[in-house]
Amino acid sequence: TRNRIIRLNTDGSIDNTFSIGTGFDERVFNFALQADNKLLVGGYFTIYNGTIRNRIARLLTNNCPSITIAPLSLSGGTVGNAYFQTISQTGLSGTVSWSVSVGTLPTGLSLNSSTGQISGTPSITGTFNFTIQVTDGTCSQTQVYSVVVSCPTLVFNNTSVSNAIIGTPYNLDASISGNTQPVTYSVSPALPVGLSLNTSTGEISGTPTILTSSNIYTVTASQSAGVCSVTQNYTFTVVCPTASLNPNTLPNATIGTAYNQTISQTGLPSGTINWSISAGSLPAGLSLNTSTGVISGIPSATGTFNFTIEASNSGCLASRAYSMVVSCPTITFTNTIVNDAIIGTSYSLDAEVTGNTAPVTYSVNPALPAGLSLNTSTGVISGIP
Repeated sequence: TRNRIIRLNTDGSIDNTFSIGTGFDERVFNFALQADNKLLVGGYFTIYNGTIRNRIARLLTNNCPSITIAPLSLSGGTVGNAYFQTISQTGLSGTVSWSVSVGTLPTGLSLNSSTGQISGTPSITGTFNFTIQVTDGTCSQTQVYSVVVSCPTLVFNNTSVSNAIIGTPYNLDASISGNTQPVTYSVSPALPVGLSLNTSTGEISGTPTILTSSNIYTVTASQSAGVCSVTQNYTFTVVCPTASLNPNTLPNATIGTAYNQTISQTGLPSGTINWSISAGSLPAGLSLNTSTGVISGIPSATGTFNFTIEASNSGCLASRAYSMVVSCPTITFTNTIVNDAIIGTSYSLDAEVTGNTAPVTYSVNPALPAGLSLNTSTGVISGIP
């Protein structure tokens, strides 16, 4: 039984390999053999072998209908991004099955054999060539595809950087955007002592404790086990803070009078401060406490003394130049009135001073009259002339 169409062998016998199944549902009245050996059939029919065909059908030489797979090309994928693409066909009816007949899909993707959907999350970059085949068990068609899987565009959020200050908390955002999966961060060479990189967030933070010269630190951000990565260079230095000494000037000193003045600093890193005289010298009798910055003692020489005080810690310095005048105290004789002495009569004259800041030694010139003498410790002139 042949339903409206048969194919004959060269000897006129029926070609039984040309099976049309249920064939056409209405009259066929025209045929045309195309250059690609496909048979174009026209007539009043609306169904061929269970498939809707509105009065025209194109048959393959194996009696299968013309099958078309769409789309002709597939979009590229991105590592870490979900990928969905449905392959469809026209020409076959009923249940069809999809498969990859040649090559392989990108790693992380799979083909649904029932729906023709390619889905998944690509995990490796590259160009992947493969062939998709659809079949109903009797008739089939293939389509060749090429899919390029690329890395996402990874961009560092911050490309500017400021210097770090020793002893001061520091923060640098070295994170990226555009990643499609969690990122792991690394840095080379090692960061200055006191700073560290958060390998999950890309934040560089901490409090630097050692001065460094200018250096280039390369931060690498990678996702998908290192398949995709990007780098950024950050150049910075660990510098000293701005520090100063106080007070701006020192009070003058007086010979013989105890002197005490504390020098303080602001701005140096926390920790032990070392104090020193970097230039000049203190007045004789004074000294600088190298731990506390206190100048103390009793000046023993007059004059103008110029010197520089320096405070240091962790390689950072603060200094200030000072000038100190050491003067004598104001010494005054308590008695400026004197009476004449009478020969043979006891005589006493108070010639002591006040205002002295240290024990006084008295002397007289020229020599006193015979019988009178000066007490060199008290300044009293006494005796019987």
